[in-house]
Amino acid sequence: MGPMSTIDIAYDRTDDPDACLFRTELRPHRSSTLKGVHIFMWVLAVFWVPLSVLFIMIGAWPVFPFMGVEILLLYGLLRLNLRRGTEVETIAVTARELSVERVTHWGRHHRWAFQPQWLQVLVDETRGRGSRLLLRSHGRSLAIGRFLTLEEKTSVANQLKQVLADLRKPALGT
Repeated sequence: MGPMSTIDIAYDRTDDPDACLFRTELRPHRSSTLKGVHIFMWVLAVFWVPLSVLFIMIGAWPVFPFMGVEILLLYGLLRLNLRRGTEVETIAVTARELSVERVTHWGRHHRWAFQPQWLQVLVDETRGRGSRLLLRSHGRSLAIGRFLTLEEKTSVANQLKQVLADLRKPALGT
C-alpha cells in the first residue's frame, strides 16, 4: 500500500451499537529516525570542517559562519520534519458514529464525530499531495489524511465506504 501506516484495523459486525466496528490509525511516513539524522549530520561535519578550514586558509573566512548557520538550519529542519511525523489520526466507526481523533505533532488533541447514516466520503482527483479526503455530513466537512498520497486516500476512502455501506444495510434474519 505504500508508506502509509495503517495499523490496528479492526472490522467486526455486532449488535452492540457502541461496539467499534472499524478502527484505523493514519500516520505520516518518515524514512529516517533521530539516530539517522544524527549520523547524517556527523557525515556532513566530516566534510564541512575541512572545507571550512580551507576557506579560512585562502582568506574567505566570512564563508565559515554562513556554513555553520546552514548546517544548524538543516539540522533544525530535519528535526522538525521528524516531529511532524508524530501526527496521528484515528478513525473509529460504531453503529452510532464515525469519530476522527487527531493528535497534532505539537500534542494537541482534536475530535470530530459524524452520524454514519448521513456521512459522505469523498476524494478529489487532484494528483499528488494536493488531493483531499473529505468526510461530509449536514453541511460540515473534515479533511483527513493530509499527508497521504492520492492512492492511499482512495484506499482509505474505499474502506470507509464499505464499512458505511455495511452499516446502512438492514440486518438479515432478525
